[in-house]
Amino acid sequence: FRSLDVDSSGFIGFDELNEQLDNPQVQKYFRTIDVDLSEARCLFDMLDMNGSGTIDFEEFLSGCIRLQGPAKSLDLLMVAREMRCAFQRQTGQTEVLAEKVRTICTALPQLVFEAGYSRSDTTHSV
Repeated sequence: FRSLDVDSSGFIGFDELNEQLDNPQVQKYFRTIDVDLSEARCLFDMLDMNGSGTIDFEEFLSGCIRLQGPAKSLDLLMVAREMRCAFQRQTGQTEVLAEKVRTICTALPQLVFEAGYSRSDTTHSV
């Protein structure tokens, strides 16, 4: 982690990772976890669990532990990230829908009252 954290900020940005891709140690590590260098951006996005655009040590360690094992671990991380993003989108849409339902429920009694008032008005005038 420290060798990738070029500015010693405690976080790795994609630019920092990208700068280190020519480093033989970094290349060796990528080979060890069976990740092609061309997948560096994808790996970075997968490790960035909170979507901040940077990776802290905890995200780095957690992601690296999950990458150990079969070569398809990166695929599983991608699926997990996609599911997390889909869940967040769905949660947002649910909140919007719930707000619209609340608005309708708030307005409904007045609409029913006005509809009843209008109907009784027309029946008396006939």
